[in-house]
Amino acid sequence: MRVLDGATRWQAALVASTFVVAITIAAAPLLTSHAARALASGAQTAWPHKEGRVFGMSSKDAWRRVQDRLKELGLEAEETDGENRLLLTKPVYFGDRRFEWLPRPKLSQQYAAVRTRFEVFVSPFVEPARLYVGSVTELHQLKGKRSQAILYNDPTVNTALLRQLAKALGQDGFPIPSSDEERRKLAASMLDGKPDECARRAESCKAASGQVQKPEKLPLSEFEIPYPEQAARERVEAPVVVELDVSEDGAVIGGRLQGSPVGRQLAPSAAGATSLLVFSPLRLCGCPAPHVTVYTINYRVR
Repeated sequence: MRVLDGATRWQAALVASTFVVAITIAAAPLLTSHAARALASGAQTAWPHKEGRVFGMSSKDAWRRVQDRLKELGLEAEETDGENRLLLTKPVYFGDRRFEWLPRPKLSQQYAAVRTRFEVFVSPFVEPARLYVGSVTELHQLKGKRSQAILYNDPTVNTALLRQLAKALGQDGFPIPSSDEERRKLAASMLDGKPDECARRAESCKAASGQVQKPEKLPLSEFEIPYPEQAARERVEAPVVVELDVSEDGAVIGGRLQGSPVGRQLAPSAAGATSLLVFSPLRLCGCPAPHVTVYTINYRVR
């Protein structure tokens, strides 16, 4: 990994793909995380995110141990992308005695968490191992018409599983730094002084078109995005454009809304769903690099 200078960052942003998703009505209320609520209220520094840590072992070894631990916990994989070390579990129910380690999200008295589904990612693109845990939680309204709602990447839920997986890895790991430079320094400290080949190549890499490999979205990380019920009821139609910060390991680690705020709950819906996305990284001169991707979700009422 390496630090991109200003010119290279600009090139990385230019070559990053633009993704467009069309959403028609699959109406559901949206209960957002604290980050997405802050986003909806106008704060630009908050963004929902997976919980991640760096572990002092190879990503291949970590992936094997993580899969074994999930089986021990009774979390069955519903879909697996073995090449990219990404899996989705089958839904598990809160209150099930087999999952006593799994706490319910802290919610208002209006909703109760029913079940959750985990996204587990051990990046094959960087070393040492980086493990991410994300989740999509289904909620039921306790009073009134008892409609359903969606909660993306609740930190209580994500952290609970991450702790269980860390036990199988035999270490607590380290939080993944937000900056590219700090991630590079941490990796170097954990690789026992082994030279970073990509850092060595950084000065000679000109990021010419022939030396750029564009990122690709991993299909397994794309969840169905519900059309927020209130927005659908009000027949709000709008594109929501988000700018996503993607780490060199392929995980989305931040984001921002582009343009003016749009219809009620559309922005938190887009933020929550896109926070679960995983990409194959941008590669400059063969080395994975952080990049910015523009992602558009078109909400349309039929």
